[in-house]
Amino acid sequence: MIPQINAVHFEASTLCVAGCPGCPRNYNGHSTREGYPKHSMSIDEFKTIFGPHMHTIREWLFCGNFGDPLNCHDLEPILDYIDQHEHQIVKINTNGNYRTPEWWATLAKYDHVSICFALDGSTQDTHKLYRQFTQFDRILKNAKAYIDAGGDASWQMILFEHNEHQIDEARQMSEDYGFSKFFTVDHDRDNMSVFDAKGNFSHVIKPQTHKAPRDDGWRKIDNLKKSIESRRQINNRVVTQTYDLSEEGDIKFNCNTIESNRVYVCANGEVYPCCFLGLYPKTYGSDELAVFKNYLTFENNANNRDILEIIKDFQFVKNSWQKPSVDQGLIKKCLTECGQCVQPEEANPIHASWSKDKDRIYRENGVWYQGGRALSSERQRVLNERQNALEKLKA
Repeated sequence: MIPQINAVHFEASTLCVAGCPGCPRNYNGHSTREGYPKHSMSIDEFKTIFGPHMHTIREWLFCGNFGDPLNCHDLEPILDYIDQHEHQIVKINTNGNYRTPEWWATLAKYDHVSICFALDGSTQDTHKLYRQFTQFDRILKNAKAYIDAGGDASWQMILFEHNEHQIDEARQMSEDYGFSKFFTVDHDRDNMSVFDAKGNFSHVIKPQTHKAPRDDGWRKIDNLKKSIESRRQINNRVVTQTYDLSEEGDIKFNCNTIESNRVYVCANGEVYPCCFLGLYPKTYGSDELAVFKNYLTFENNANNRDILEIIKDFQFVKNSWQKPSVDQGLIKKCLTECGQCVQPEEANPIHASWSKDKDRIYRENGVWYQGGRALSSERQRVLNERQNALEKLKA
């Protein structure tokens, strides 16, 4: 799929204690689920996996699906190893609740590293509603120690109904503490029940007020677990979708793996084209990956094979984009995460390269155009049906 590796999305560890209800590692905040390894990558494993490719890698994102990078015991030796190679930048996403301020001050010695701290509000009362078992003041102390020692830090705030009134206050705090960047992230899910460490219902997380959420309805942890298992069994059967989304030019796949020569590497060494496909599909059983895992008949652990050789075996992912529908082999996760009808570049800048195509099809203000001209009413109807079908798959 790619000629060389220029960027790595890296899961340094699957360990975390934050108890975020939206994380796949637990049941809406309660206890850890089974099916993924409790593992942190060692420096020896890191050298074995990435050593042959360090001369082409330029960018690292330490941010896994299941864990916090700060739980990796060999984090510093790994950063030391990266530091020995030129022209590499590292971004680490963390909840910031681990280690001491003194340790954080020493981390600032890596001038190629930047840290993104997760602070969801301006007080502990709001922050803890999502990041249940982390301490807001402790994170700020760690961040301040890192910043005061010369480190580059950013403040990420996920928006919910319970904290959206604190955006301005949080932004001002970020400036006062010396963060180089403050940004917000939309919470794109419906109402979400939260369970505490004992499995008791705690509260409901709601998205921003401009959303129109549904309530997930779970108030008992056993019922939630039964629902997850039921969905898993259903998706392990052949997925059938009647939507035909294949007409050339209507659906584009914006694949970061191909565009950036990027790979996703799990803490245990498993390699996938991206994080969306890297939810340990062989053992964890994520709903949308239940069929995808049937394709994984080859060795995809980089402790045993070279990364590029593994990625070659994932050519079937790209090939699936030519299939007319999910039931005929189109990988659903690719469609729901990265497949969409062409949008105007001003509405979605990431697709700006498509504007070079004079036959580009896009929708603006509810009207479909091609090459700057509105399409016929019949073509409008067909494209709207396809777009609606795509939205149903994403739901």
